Amino acid sequence: MKGILSLFILFYAPLKAAYFDSDDSKFLSSPEKTVEYCSKDSSSKSCLNSIVTKKDFLLSGEPNCEKIKEEGWRFFCLCKKNRNSGKYSQALDNCKKALLKDPANENIHLEIGIIYLINSSYSKAAENFDAALAADPYMEHALYLSAAAYERIGDYKKAYKFISYLEKTLNSSKTKNETKLRIIRNKKALIKEKEEKEEKKKKKNMALSCKEEYLKIPSHEEEKLYEKGKTCLSYGDRTDFILLSHARICSKLGKYEEARNTLNLIEKFGYSNAKKNEALLVSAELYLKEGQNTAAIKELDKAFERGMDNPFWLIKYSKLAEENQDPLKALKALEAIKEKDETVKARIEYLKDKALSDDLILSELILRQVLPEGTSFLGPYEKKIFLSIRAAERNGAADYIRKKYMGFAGLLTENMENGEFVRKLTLKGFNLYMRDISQKAVRFFEKKGISLNEVFKLRTLSGENYFDKTGKLTDEGLIAYLESLTDENKKNWLRSYETPPSQAEKPKEQNDPAIQSLLSKGYMEISEGEYLWLMKETECPDTVLISAPCDIKTIKNERNIKYFICYKEGLCSKEALILSGYIGSYRQDGGKQFSEKQTNSGFFGSPGSIKRKFCHKGRIWNGLD
Repeated sequence: MKGILSLFILFYAPLKAAYFDSDDSKFLSSPEKTVEYCSKDSSSKSCLNSIVTKKDFLLSGEPNCEKIKEEGWRFFCLCKKNRNSGKYSQALDNCKKALLKDPANENIHLEIGIIYLINSSYSKAAENFDAALAADPYMEHALYLSAAAYERIGDYKKAYKFISYLEKTLNSSKTKNETKLRIIRNKKALIKEKEEKEEKKKKKNMALSCKEEYLKIPSHEEEKLYEKGKTCLSYGDRTDFILLSHARICSKLGKYEEARNTLNLIEKFGYSNAKKNEALLVSAELYLKEGQNTAAIKELDKAFERGMDNPFWLIKYSKLAEENQDPLKALKALEAIKEKDETVKARIEYLKDKALSDDLILSELILRQVLPEGTSFLGPYEKKIFLSIRAAERNGAADYIRKKYMGFAGLLTENMENGEFVRKLTLKGFNLYMRDISQKAVRFFEKKGISLNEVFKLRTLSGENYFDKTGKLTDEGLIAYLESLTDENKKNWLRSYETPPSQAEKPKEQNDPAIQSLLSKGYMEISEGEYLWLMKETECPDTVLISAPCDIKTIKNERNIKYFICYKEGLCSKEALILSGYIGSYRQDGGKQFSEKQTNSGFFGSPGSIKRKFCHKGRIWNGLD
């Protein structure tokens, strides 16, 4: 592009050249009328000031410096003459002598700046152009050359400032010079482009340095990671590592909106499907924390379409889909797991049954004598029975009934399927099986250290009762118990004082990182009334309950105080578990207090032993007075 040459290419070319066909030369050269006038006497003050380029010198002729009587101007004339001849050192000496005679002369400063610019001393050139502008802020040549000097220094902001001011000055002139304006606009665009490139380069280096610092911060220092992540993003770091890491930290700190905005950048900048899937999973986690399960499922739908293969999230996706009454989607999610354990395999079979059509389930129930011939409607209760029977059959119930109750009629039905006899439980056989397996389930839980009274208060992870009032496994309890048998190390039940995960993770609690931290460490929230009752029932002072080993936690906000008690085995102290048992019994009994009796009766009228409460004389009772 014409005019996009470096500022002052004129001075970098050999001075022997007669003309310089560039926008710089056009801007700096004097008008032809001025040059024509100066050709008569180029040594006059006005001519010396107007002669700048080689072209000006050629057209106006060499100035006759010797005839100038005023010493300062004679030195200035010799400075110009030597500069035009390429004698830069002599030119500079003469200009400095001229400056001693007239220190504030803008034209002398301009000439000195030009000499420094020619010799690549850009900082000194800029100083002299600034001095010229201090004397005359509207001096066009000084503004143009200041932009040139600062551009060469690499200070594009200052260069842009001077070129912009020059444009404004020319625009405000009564007689606009369109040629000069075009040159200035081209130069302005070039400087802006260089400024933007330099800024990008600077930010890139700062982002790399920031990332190195980020990696050195320990993972538990979440606030520091958050602040450093914000800094790295402000430097333009759009690497997937920083974006995903920052989004996760925002999520942990309850900054959900910022986390989501950060994740959106992953989609915007076109990363790989793997990275986009990571972003979708973090986004799904955010929605789940806010209680927006439907929105979470939509994010997981996208991730699944892109080949999500994370087993944890496929199981989570399956559970959410099942809760959303979409067993087919739940089934597909589990089938996508590459290495399936026994629990997953059992769940797949369960979902296959759940995904069967109503007509097929009806025919199966009629065959098993659960429903009479001719039944055409399948209700939720009947479907639940079918799923329970199928779960029992997968656990070997048909063979168990056949062997244990040999000779009993009406317990099994045999049918030919795919060339083989298949035994299936009837309703009568299923009820016998339920009686027997319920007894086995009770023994299973007793071996886990759960008292018989507490066994019948157990609930599934979704909150349904494990046992009915007669002591028999419920349909939900049967399926949960059978899943427990596939992995005995997996806890698949809730004690009476435990809160189902779906209820424990309340959106309002998730917004508070302190509360979220407690929930992750095995704590549950109790009401202020429950806390006050606990103090009275245990006779423990406040200082004992909130200190180790009881470790009840309090979180204050603007409106009230929240209380949290540790209740998870393996995470809490023995004393904390005992106290959580108090709360569980209190809730189970509908807030009814324990007995106020404090003595045990003795034999044959002997005095009974004193029964201490949890605390005695302001401390935890150790069994001794």
